[in-house]
Amino acid sequence: MYKIFIIILLLVMSSVVCFGARLTIRGEPAKFTQGPAHGMGDNLYSGAALMNDSNVCFVPYYSSYIGIYNPASNTFVQGPAHSQGGGAYQSAVLMNDGNVCFAPDNSDYVGIYNPASNTFVQGPAHSQGDLAYEGAVLMNDGNVCFAPYNADNVGIYNPVSNTFTEGPAHGQGNSAYIGAVLMNDSNVCFIPYYSDYVGIYNPVSNTFIQGPAHSQGNGAYQGAVLMNDGNVCFAPLNSDYVGIYNPVSNTFTEGAAHSQGDGAYQGAVLMNDGNVCFAPLSSDYVGIYNPVSNTFTEGPAHGQGDYAYRGAALMNDGNVCFVPLWADYVGIYEVQRDNKPITILGKHIQMIKSP
Repeated sequence: MYKIFIIILLLVMSSVVCFGARLTIRGEPAKFTQGPAHGMGDNLYSGAALMNDSNVCFVPYYSSYIGIYNPASNTFVQGPAHSQGGGAYQSAVLMNDGNVCFAPDNSDYVGIYNPASNTFVQGPAHSQGDLAYEGAVLMNDGNVCFAPYNADNVGIYNPVSNTFTEGPAHGQGNSAYIGAVLMNDSNVCFIPYYSDYVGIYNPVSNTFIQGPAHSQGNGAYQGAVLMNDGNVCFAPLNSDYVGIYNPVSNTFTEGAAHSQGDGAYQGAVLMNDGNVCFAPLSSDYVGIYNPVSNTFTEGPAHGQGDYAYRGAALMNDGNVCFVPLWADYVGIYEVQRDNKPITILGKHIQMIKSP
């Protein structure tokens, strides 16, 4: 009687189909979920970093406060104020000490968020003017490299000495790069925005190298991620194509077309299945790039309007968190789970994907 009751319960609650002694539990397809409202207004955050406590830190752009998303409770928390004015920071990276470093855009100072004390700390001044840096990455020596937007020089922040160092000049003009990625050779790849060329920073020789041309026009890409094959995938903003940089051959390749129009995506994360997820800025759909087949897939719609999200972070559960720019809600891309056989009451149960 007890076994019969359990089987009936599974049939009702888990969409179970029974074939003799075998039970099959159907899984859920990938989907977009509207997370918690933030109530902070518009033009808020730009970039994110996953912290050691599994929470996501949103980088304050025009928001006066740091934003925190807690995936365990699915709640948004207003963090500390930064007092750095509008357009303060763009992009962030988790440092080895567990603090988050913000790349200074309009702020005159590097920004530091300490999640243990929930405090903002004004770091050193950079003297590179407004719209200085838009992109940050942790290098192998523990220092942070900032991608130069209007700054004439690469930026380097040393968290041990709490000092900013002016790196080499890049000579690519204003609005040069948005986003930075550490590659397997320990060099940093800068993502071309108005620059006609991919940018490379070598931290060992402290030199800037002009990489290959991309021929995708102005405002081509914003954000990128290192893929499992060692290549860098660029998130297409105004370019009609995903961008691929191969550091071994030092070549740029025009990847798959996306057909999402201008202002499509800003931000990219590598998911556990090896595919790349693009954060939708003005595209109505989450973007998915498969590097094995070199194909773009239109993911689920998000329904948050134009200029919705600016940046993304892969969370510990394998889902992707989108950073709200104009969206009223945190965005969550829930990935489809793999099949997982389980055993209940001595019976084999196979969890499968929904058709």
